[in-house]
Amino acid sequence: LQSGSSSLLLKLSDSSLKSQSAIVNTLSHPKLTQTPQRIECYDLAHLQGTNYVGAMTVMIMGQLANTEYRKFHISSHSTSDPHAMKEILIRRFQHQDWSYPDLIILDGGVPQLNTVLPAIPNNIPVVALAKKKETLVFYDKNNDLKYLQLNLENPVLNQFITLRNEAHRFGNSFHRKQRSKSMII
Repeated sequence: LQSGSSSLLLKLSDSSLKSQSAIVNTLSHPKLTQTPQRIECYDLAHLQGTNYVGAMTVMIMGQLANTEYRKFHISSHSTSDPHAMKEILIRRFQHQDWSYPDLIILDGGVPQLNTVLPAIPNNIPVVALAKKKETLVFYDKNNDLKYLQLNLENPVLNQFITLRNEAHRFGNSFHRKQRSKSMII
């Protein structure tokens, strides 16, 4: 690397480390008491309820970790996004050999959050990221729903959006492959 390139990489990694440490204060999530090292995001892809698949993407210390990504076939015949997402999380936590997340981001809103929460170990903080106005939704210490709208320039929100968009891309890519397989006669 040229010296200009390496200084840019240092600035980017320094920036992602700062946004990592800002997550705790920005969210004020009751279960998030220390800087999350591993953040997992979950998304679904389907075509009018067919060929349902799920995607898990991972950030470790603010960097996408594509070797940790996972794909899921939805085995139930549910055409409900929240129930399909719950199936993914149940299956994810059956893998004791996978590192546990310090924070989970769900693509969706209150329905996904409420349906999925019983499938997640109680000590793991969960936040839903609703595309409408990029609103973060989670339960506060009083068990009330908290809706957090951050400025679109906020580095924490941008980190979550990056991870969510990566889950969307990864899931859609997997879905296209599955759909093309089902079209082969």
